[in-house]
Parts: sequence; structure tokens; C-alpha cells
Amino acid sequence: MTEQHAQTEAFHPGQDPQRLREDIAYMEARLAEIGHDGDCAYEKAMIRFFNEQVAQRKARLGLV
Repeated sequence: MTEQHAQTEAFHPGQDPQRLREDIAYMEARLAEIGHDGDCAYEKAMIRFFNEQVAQRKARLGLV
């Protein structure tokens, strides 16, 4: 498995509830580090991406 594939795979988990919770916790921690508005276009894109990913994982868990 290539490094790029491993990184991509980290953001496309199966339906394992524990893995989904771990992903949510990681992304929410990163969002807290970045802040809610971001200082540059890269951070703003990361904020959008993480918010979308958190919402998708919460939906899979039935939390939204």
C-alpha cells in the first residue's frame, strides 16, 4: 500500500462504529487547533473538508 493510499484510506472508513468515533474525535481536535475561521485559503478548505467528513461520519452513526 502506498503512503498516499494509506492517507486516503484513513478518510474512507467502513462502517466500524469505533473507527468512525475515532475519526470524528481526530477531526474535531484538528478543527479546534485550526479555529473556526482559518487564516488562509488552505485552512478554510481544511475546515470545510473536516466539517463535511464529521457530518458524514455522524450520519453513519445515526447522530444527526
